Amino acid sequence: MKNIILYGAGGHCISLINLIESTKKFKIIGIIGKKKELNKKILNYKIKYTDNDLNLLRKKCKFLALSITYYLNLKKRDQLVKKLSNLFILPNIVSRHAKISKHIKIGTGNQIFDDVIINAGSNIGDNCILNHKSLIEHNVLIKNNAHISTGCIINGNCIIEDNSFIGSGSILRQNIEVKKNEFIKMGSIVKK
Repeated sequence: MKNIILYGAGGHCISLINLIESTKKFKIIGIIGKKKELNKKILNYKIKYTDNDLNLLRKKCKFLALSITYYLNLKKRDQLVKKLSNLFILPNIVSRHAKISKHIKIGTGNQIFDDVIINAGSNIGDNCILNHKSLIEHNVLIKNNAHISTGCIINGNCIIEDNSFIGSGSILRQNIEVKKNEFIKMGSIVKK
């Protein structure tokens, strides 16, 4: 197993720990949080580090996963990705319980959770979150740093631009384009 460090100590950290443990590919060596969070634990993993430790950690660990979503401002998450990817490798972390066609393209730094389905012809960019039970149908293009929340249905030929958020339980009709930095609230039915 390869050592990995997690960046962020919020609610997404809990889900990401569970995902990483289930893959049996990485060993979590600690969490980077805020100074006031130091020495607290999340699922038995200690918040040991802050941003001040990034250069030290770079020598100890090649891999980092973003355990923070910034779902209300994905541009902020994108800036963080750019900073951290200069120091660490952000690997794909993919559930063994996801069903992914062999006929897709996928970038790096993605987090693909349990029961996600990605159909043939789809293309997933870099640093996306595809949360539990998301369905990505055929020929969908999800660009970089998009967050597809739990239980979303993205029908065929949709395009999800950079830094976009699709709220839990949303359904996108086929051929929909979600603009860059767009926020679609939970339970939306998008037919535009």
